[in-house]
Amino acid sequence: MLAAFRLLMALLLAALCFSAIAAAKPPPIDRSLGPPFTQRARATLGPVDTRLVMIEVSDFRCEHCRLFHERVFPRIKERYIDSGLIRYVVLPAVADGAVPAPALFGMAKLALERGRYWTARRALFAHAYESDPAVLARVAGLDPVEAAAYVASTETRAAVAADQAEATNLKVLGTPTFFLRQRLEDGNFAEARVDGYESWDYFESLIADLLRPER
Repeated sequence: MLAAFRLLMALLLAALCFSAIAAAKPPPIDRSLGPPFTQRARATLGPVDTRLVMIEVSDFRCEHCRLFHERVFPRIKERYIDSGLIRYVVLPAVADGAVPAPALFGMAKLALERGRYWTARRALFAHAYESDPAVLARVAGLDPVEAAAYVASTETRAAVAADQAEATNLKVLGTPTFFLRQRLEDGNFAEARVDGYESWDYFESLIADLLRPER
C-alpha cells in the first residue's frame, strides 16, 4: 500500500514538472517573419505570403517615429501595402536601455485586440506623454474601464516585455529602426536594415530595388 502511494506521488510530481516545463517553453518562431519573431498577435498589414516584409520598430514617444508615421508611412501604404506588394509589421518597442511606458504600449495591445490599432495609433503618438489609461482610452476610442484593467494585467505586461525582448535581440539601439526581409527559396531571409528616420524617396528607392524580379 505504501509503495503504491509513493508511486502515485511520484507520477503526480512528474506530471507537475512536465506541465511547468511545457508552460515555460517559448512560443515557436513565426516562419513568415523569421527569428527572433515568435508566433503571437501583431499589428500587420498586407498579405502574409508576400516576398518582402517590412518591419518597423517604433516608440510612441519618439519624435522621428511620429514624423515617419505622418509623412512616409501613408505613401508606403498606398504604393506597396494596399497593392499587395509588401507585408508591413509593427514592433512597438523602445531603444536599448529605455523602458516602455506601460499605459501607452498596453493601450496599443488593447487597440490591436479590438481591431482598432491602425486608427488608435495616431492618437497614441499625439498623446504620447499621457500616463492615465482612461485618457488614452478615450482618445483611442476604447473603453476607459476596460483599458485600466487591461494595461495593469500581468498578461499585458508580459506581452509588452516580449516585444521589447525581440527588439533587444535585434540589437535595436534607436527608433525608428526598419528591417526589410526578403524570403529566399530555402526559407531563410535576406535582410536590409535601416537605422533612423529616412525620407519617402529613400524608402521608395530601397523597396523598388528589393522588389526587382531578378533579385
